[in-house]
Amino acid sequence: SEMCIRDSARQALLVSRHLAMKEKEEHDKEHVKLTVADALYLATLGGARALAMDQTLGSFEVGKQFDTQLVDIESQGSNVDVFPWQKSNFSPLKSTVLAPPSIAQEDILAKWFFNGDDRNVIRVWVGGKLSHTL
Repeated sequence: SEMCIRDSARQALLVSRHLAMKEKEEHDKEHVKLTVADALYLATLGGARALAMDQTLGSFEVGKQFDTQLVDIESQGSNVDVFPWQKSNFSPLKSTVLAPPSIAQEDILAKWFFNGDDRNVIRVWVGGKLSHTL
């Protein structure tokens, strides 16, 4: 099966949890354990910074290369199980790139991170051009 950046980020998070179990001190456990937000940062802007490409890609800032996916967590056949109470607390308009996500948004993001797959991707842009649509 094809490996995507999210799969690599998911594996990095799982390995960090494994490494945290080996640490003796509680402080060290938390230091090595990645969160979903950490893993997604490393897969986007963090990865671009590591490659010294953060001036041209890795975030949605004006002037940077627009490479992104539009994800539908409720697409047909989706493995992402969103409960009605989560939908009522979720509003994508409440969060921005600068504002931290709400708890409901973090929960839904984590569900997509761990359970989502190509069935959730409905559009893909590469270099600002729409390259894939379902």
